[in-house]
Amino acid sequence: MRKEQQTLRLIIIEETQNDAEAIANILRGAGYAVRFMYAKDQAELEQALEQQLPDLILCAQELDALRLEQVVELLHARSLNVPLIAIGATADEPNVIEALRAGATDLV
Repeated sequence: MRKEQQTLRLIIIEETQNDAEAIANILRGAGYAVRFMYAKDQAELEQALEQQLPDLILCAQELDALRLEQVVELLHARSLNVPLIAIGATADEPNVIEALRAGATDLV
């Protein structure tokens, strides 16, 4: 008997919708059921948060339209305790430390 899989609700903050879809597809390929909303700026993030409380937020680190610190500030302003994972080009120690100091839960 197969146990029913719970859907992982995500908000993915990336430069393009295609980048966000690629991340969701990687997670699906790893066996996760994924439902995600895409945001490229603060207005879209606020709209996504109005529509659903995510289990996890994935945020590209190098975006001009929405910095990691802004996402952290918005989550704090709304009193939301949602894990925030930064997505960077490299996950070396200095970049991990920078992401953690900005308020991310981790960096991948």
